[in-house]
Amino acid sequence: MLGGFPCGARFMNNKIIEIRGQPRPDLVKKIQKRINRKFPKDFVELVSFHDGPEFEREIVDFYNVEANCRDQTSLGIIFSFDPLYPCERFVDTLDSPPEFFPSGHNLVAFGRDGSGNLFCFDYRENPETDNPSIVLWHVEGEGISFIAEDFSALINNLEPVRTD
Repeated sequence: MLGGFPCGARFMNNKIIEIRGQPRPDLVKKIQKRINRKFPKDFVELVSFHDGPEFEREIVDFYNVEANCRDQTSLGIIFSFDPLYPCERFVDTLDSPPEFFPSGHNLVAFGRDGSGNLFCFDYRENPETDNPSIVLWHVEGEGISFIAEDFSALINNLEPVRTD
């Protein structure tokens, strides 16, 4: 069911165009327990049916704290939970985070853009929440830009790639 997905009503302005691995809802639960954080319900539902999804609309408009201006990037990859998928796995960033990535689990990377910057669930203000805001951790300067109020807002506010 590429294109539609169980969370359809919440993400109706976007569709999935590619899936990277086999869904592993059991591993999603194990990782939440391992890091003592709750992922957003929409995210859990999505990756439990579609591992490593890529969306038709992928452009994110945000205020870049590194460049001090409005900017755009793309939600290129949501990491796979499938241990057999050869790359871009959720657990890889947990086990081998990039240099200077904040320690602990107050930022939990779940995807990246084409430049290697990490889309993260932000638990800094409330580690107990199951609906954290979304931030972008800049791999070069280690700055953190606010992206969206929550995971649903991120997916629903993605814009189409412009070809002009």
